[in-house]
Amino acid sequence: MPLATLSIDLEARLAKFEADLGRATRLLDRFGSSAKSSIGSIGQIFAGTTLTSAVEEAVKRLINLFPDLIGQVAKFQDLSEETGASAAGLASFQTAADVSGVSVETLAGLTVRLTSNLSRLTEDSNGAGLALKNLGIPLEDFRRLRPDEQIAALAKAFEGFQDGATKTASAVALFGRQGAQTLRFFKEFQAERSEEHTSEL
Repeated sequence: MPLATLSIDLEARLAKFEADLGRATRLLDRFGSSAKSSIGSIGQIFAGTTLTSAVEEAVKRLINLFPDLIGQVAKFQDLSEETGASAAGLASFQTAADVSGVSVETLAGLTVRLTSNLSRLTEDSNGAGLALKNLGIPLEDFRRLRPDEQIAALAKAFEGFQDGATKTASAVALFGRQGAQTLRFFKEFQAERSEEHTSEL
């Protein structure tokens, strides 16, 4: 898939995701306190019954859910400000990051390194420039993508790259010594996207 087409597809997916993320944040902030109060009253209703312990545990879990959700949203927003990536785009990496063992925070840090590398590259550059060329990614097109879009584009490109020393060397050229571990994330991310595509057919 050409980078321009991939970018449009990602924009469409992430625009909806980001809108949903924003709505979720506003709703959680608006209704968090009142929801806690309402949920707490449920425990009072069942007080003195045989269900008291079970209800109390359920209430505690529901109350604790609100700050956890708000904390997750805030994390992606902070990383977005630090990297220039979309908060929704970073959030879309979470499942693959969990499975691969490469945290979203690590990926965010690697995007900063990649952005720095890109600022010094030319079409004829060795290292990262050669890695992009071997992956079939035009440098100028790649520069125009947001950091999260660049990660998605690389995941797609590495999927078609034969496993071996050259593949690992390309990842290291782009991201430094931690580059090799990104291959695990790319594999999981592409598998996840393939499943989503299949389910949409």
